[in-house]
Amino acid sequence: MQIGIIDIGSNSIKLLIGESNQTGRFDQIRFEVEEKRIGEGMTLKPPRILEADIEKGAKAIARLHQIARPYNLAELKIVATSAVRDAANQTEFATAILDRTGIGIDILSGDDEARLIGKGALQDPDLFDLGNFILIDLGGGSMECIQFENRVQKAHQSFNLGAVRLASSYIENRALPLSPNDERSIEEHVTQTLSHSSARDHSGITTAVLTGGASSILDALLFSRSNSASATISDLQSLCQEICSANLEDRVTRLGIPRERADIFPTAATIIRTALENLKCDVARFTRYNLRAGLIAEMLEN
Repeated sequence: MQIGIIDIGSNSIKLLIGESNQTGRFDQIRFEVEEKRIGEGMTLKPPRILEADIEKGAKAIARLHQIARPYNLAELKIVATSAVRDAANQTEFATAILDRTGIGIDILSGDDEARLIGKGALQDPDLFDLGNFILIDLGGGSMECIQFENRVQKAHQSFNLGAVRLASSYIENRALPLSPNDERSIEEHVTQTLSHSSARDHSGITTAVLTGGASSILDALLFSRSNSASATISDLQSLCQEICSANLEDRVTRLGIPRERADIFPTAATIIRTALENLKCDVARFTRYNLRAGLIAEMLEN
């Protein structure tokens, strides 16, 4: 049985098609990404999706829908997270998607998003050796923290700490290196927000698993330097310092950060580094199994 998910994030829109296998998990059949950011209006009052972003988002979703159509899908679900969840004009956006695809979108609560991200990470064979860890998923609009003990979710929370959201709040010119004052402002905001996190009471867990678009890029950058599947907090701190001191063109041409994400990447790196420091995690591992994997796993179970 094949199932598809179109995941509308704040920074990109993704399609995952999975097929159930004999292990009770699923095989990835197809994965597509549309780098279409719809979250730039999250810091407006009230938050909303900009008209131009509604149009480009709807077109991207329609393209992914067309890619999925030839597959014999038992179900294709379209879900949305932080940018749509917070938007005052979410109905207008949902109507634009319905008009182009004939499918209504499911707007996930922050709690459901965090729970499903945790479920997705458990599908990753490379994490089967891990029992106790904190999973951190940084997106454009929010960041989810999920605490595992003996591979069971003990707590999960969603915070409005996304990279697009904080870049819009604190960074005036994203083409410049991140100034020490702006970096400090982001650090203080993340620290204050995480002071209310249940993940801070984690009984000595020192391993974090990072997921999301920014984490995948960090993973590639760190692997190119150390050829290791994990990183220490000092590795991350050194890399973050290099990222934050680079201007936009330097991030793209010298560091190899994708242009579509390079403007917010110093903010993303600072959020991740500060989160690990606050949660007292000294080792980081990475996974690409997150929300979409969790949704497919849950749909196959049902």
